[in-house]
Amino acid sequence: MSNLIVDTRVLSRKVTIIAEAGINHNGDKYQAMDMVVEAKKAGADAIKFQLFTERARPRGKKFILSEAKWKEVMDVAISEKIECFWSVFDFESVAMAKRLGAKWVKLAFVERRNLELIQKCDAAGFERKFVSVDLQGQYPKCFGWEYLYCPNNGWSGYYPTNLDQIEWEEYSYFAGKNSMGYSCHSEDFYPCIVAASLGASVIEKHFKINNSCPDSDCSLNPAEFKTMVSLIEKILIPMMTIQPQLQKNEFRVSFHDAVHFGESPFLGGVAETQPGTSKIVEADRNGT
Repeated sequence: MSNLIVDTRVLSRKVTIIAEAGINHNGDKYQAMDMVVEAKKAGADAIKFQLFTERARPRGKKFILSEAKWKEVMDVAISEKIECFWSVFDFESVAMAKRLGAKWVKLAFVERRNLELIQKCDAAGFERKFVSVDLQGQYPKCFGWEYLYCPNNGWSGYYPTNLDQIEWEEYSYFAGKNSMGYSCHSEDFYPCIVAASLGASVIEKHFKINNSCPDSDCSLNPAEFKTMVSLIEKILIPMMTIQPQLQKNEFRVSFHDAVHFGESPFLGGVAETQPGTSKIVEADRNGT
């Protein structure tokens, strides 16, 4: 893959980091409440669950919580001072999200072309609206929506996503031009670091508090999530001051044999990880 030029001015932009809890609460309100607390501790700006009716997703019945239970979860989020919101899949869920006090909303990749649901969310008056999309423009462009690139097979996202399934060069264009966000389904967090460095204004990463959950393979535990947040907020931004070769607010990042699990080209060296984890055990951060 060819080299990419990344404008380091994007690294000083605030990146919104979303802990994608999805249905990893296993239909247990107490687990959902614990996830809110742990996401806040890990440094997430927001936590997002899924909200749907049995009619919309009959096979997801066991993951449905009542409105009263979701209200308890939202109360914890308010107490913890973390945004709590949902991906919605039907009109009833849009209305419930508003009743629960959600300020943000998201549409999943499979709903990116659901114009009626998009319009329903618009009418509800959410402050921020996100939707996962492809890079081929196969979705309506709607005012006020924030787009997140989701590596996909045309129908749904890859679970988990391998690095060779991510269209880095194409994505770098949209991230640099429009600050397109990134929805990460990979087993590790390094794609999130790459996306943030390319200009993503939003990073969404799957989150779990135990391994007994549907999306465990592509989710980070609290310690791993905290490490990811630290890399985004405390390593990428200071790079602007520790890279002596910077000229005209630019630096060159080589993707050749560099971006894969266990290595990061953004630390000035190799970040070695323990197998199966995202815990950095050694890294050269000199930036040279």
